[in-house]
Amino acid sequence: MKKCRIRSVSRLHITLIDLNAGWGIIDGGAGLILNEPFFEVEIYENSLLNTDRIMMPDNNEEILNVSIRCIQRIKNYVENRSNTHSHYVVNLIKTYSPHIGLGATTQLCMSLATGIWILEYGEEPDHALIARIIGRGGTSGVGVHGFALGGFIIDGGHLKDIEKRDFLPSDYSTSPPPPLLIREEIPETWRFILIRPKIINKRFFGSKELEVFRNNTPLNIIDVYEVSYHVFMGLLNGIKRRDIDRFRRHLRRIQDIGFKSIEWRIQNDEVRRLAEYLDKIGIGFGLSSMGPTVFIPIESDEEQNMMKLLQSLSNEYFINIVKGRNRGYEAQC
Repeated sequence: MKKCRIRSVSRLHITLIDLNAGWGIIDGGAGLILNEPFFEVEIYENSLLNTDRIMMPDNNEEILNVSIRCIQRIKNYVENRSNTHSHYVVNLIKTYSPHIGLGATTQLCMSLATGIWILEYGEEPDHALIARIIGRGGTSGVGVHGFALGGFIIDGGHLKDIEKRDFLPSDYSTSPPPPLLIREEIPETWRFILIRPKIINKRFFGSKELEVFRNNTPLNIIDVYEVSYHVFMGLLNGIKRRDIDRFRRHLRRIQDIGFKSIEWRIQNDEVRRLAEYLDKIGIGFGLSSMGPTVFIPIESDEEQNMMKLLQSLSNEYFINIVKGRNRGYEAQC
């Protein structure tokens, strides 16, 4: 029995860049790839089965539904291309929560589709092709490119009216993944503190996420210009120079402009109170995607002092320190 084990990454989505499209581009994204949390999936091809079987430790219905949808999409492609009809046993060994701002849907789908592709064809696939087959990367390309490559990612967005006609989140977009513009190594000494409320009253995905896009676009072109400056001359410059103070300053400014300011506007009180506290202690931070996860980039030698400053939050918030990841998924097949 052939089997394949895939270990994914996770991602911090810092910002979308252009939701004005006046110069012919929609979207564009910037983000960082994390070593954890991650999905670990084991996939077996079993000719004796007449249907697919999915096993998981916690029977999370959202993860199950995403898995079923993505497996069917890659199977449809394989069956049309090769005229084969395989069934699989999928064991979700390790998972993490969807819709908390860490890119779980893309990472899970890319993991499952990549494993099935390797089982069918005996080679690792082109990640952009896989993303197009399973319908990921229709807004930002950070999760898709990061799955394969790791690092700090900036993508080039979509050509207006050619690749994408409207301002839409990934779940509602059929556009192909955008091109990779920049992939830079995350400094080895950098760490990322992830903070999110233990009780989440609001999560924005599906129709709620679509509503946010529909009600708040297009943005003012001036915001697009300023976001672009902070992404390229601030974040990228900070990464290249290994200057975390510069990175944090520009990251903090991004929270107040462009689409990120709208994503902050819809957060619940717990997330807003967290932002107020971080401003009070004077540390730069970001909201990943539509939240609720907030992240703080730090140097490894800042860990102890920073955790002391955050100690008072531990009753209400999950707090974890993770490393960036400068490589993509791992496959054992």
